[in-house]
Amino acid sequence: ILDEDSAIVATPTDTTTYVVEVGNEALGCTVIDSIRINVVALPVASITANDTICAGDSILVRGSGGYRYLWNTGQQSAVIKVAPEVDTTFWLLAYNKFGCQGDTVYHHVHVHPLPVIQVSASDSVLCVGDSTTLRVDVLDAYTYRWMAGSRLITAGKQRELRTCPPVTTTYYCYAVNDTTGCVKVDSVLINVNKLPEVVLRSSFDPTQIFCAGDA
Repeated sequence: ILDEDSAIVATPTDTTTYVVEVGNEALGCTVIDSIRINVVALPVASITANDTICAGDSILVRGSGGYRYLWNTGQQSAVIKVAPEVDTTFWLLAYNKFGCQGDTVYHHVHVHPLPVIQVSASDSVLCVGDSTTLRVDVLDAYTYRWMAGSRLITAGKQRELRTCPPVTTTYYCYAVNDTTGCVKVDSVLINVNKLPEVVLRSSFDPTQIFCAGDA
């Protein structure tokens, strides 16, 4: 660079050595010095994560390409755990070890809503031997898994279940959205009362003889 100024503004794109020559025309003396400017590449960040989740679920969002990171959540680790309840765009800044910042990168996560269900029973208090009908009220058509405690009873499109529990039982219905795979569960408690015990007591003597009309 040929310049007679004592200072210049340099914007190197690669590592560059700048040489300055200072001369005294009267004496014919010159001094040469140089400085090397090292230009380091900016980090190129990227984000890896699922694009869709169900409401209530959490996912790991992974950043790469940097030495240090800053997320819009305020976290500074390479991997963060998030559980967005609505559609959310996450952004990431990556820095190299010299503190140079690269371009901001973005990742959008779409959140599927859970099925809306409500389980009811035609009768929630029974006597032993009685039956009741369980029904799930939903707005859309889903696949259902009916369970008595931890035991699977049936799975399919059956929205009603006729059952005769021998003891008090909690029934669960899992509604699965066939498109998104999102699951919502609701339950109903069926109380089962024991039948009363009937005990007959009599002073009857099997050896005694009765005549017609005796009591």
